[in-house]
Amino acid sequence: MLMAESLQRVFNGGEIVWIFPTRHIGWRSPDGNVYDIDGKLDKIALPSEDEWEAIPVSYLTENVIRDYEKNEEIDFDLFIQESLKGAFRYRDDTPSFNFTNDEIIEMFRQSYDRKEERKIYEEAVNKFCYSEEKEGED
Repeated sequence: MLMAESLQRVFNGGEIVWIFPTRHIGWRSPDGNVYDIDGKLDKIALPSEDEWEAIPVSYLTENVIRDYEKNEEIDFDLFIQESLKGAFRYRDDTPSFNFTNDEIIEMFRQSYDRKEERKIYEEAVNKFCYSEEKEGED
């Protein structure tokens, strides 16, 4: 997040964004280009193998933003739940981001490629999906 905030200050504007479905935070310049720590990102339409969408960080909670800044242990259950809820809210507000909850969950799931992280992620997503089903039954 520090890199994104630095770019926003240096270039006097733009927007700090979550590069969905990854755990990266980036910066969108006023002309619409998106940058992360590796430089300018080329836009690839969702869903594809290298898919991403620049979602304003305002769709994430403070707890999730803090977790994005860490490279250490995080509360994965909370991180997954709040990130997915942010993606759902963005979808509800953005007609061009027209994916179902299941499609959003699957894109997010596919973004985790490290085996250890994927197992933890799978458990957290399953808990989230189960809790959503329970809420729908009430």
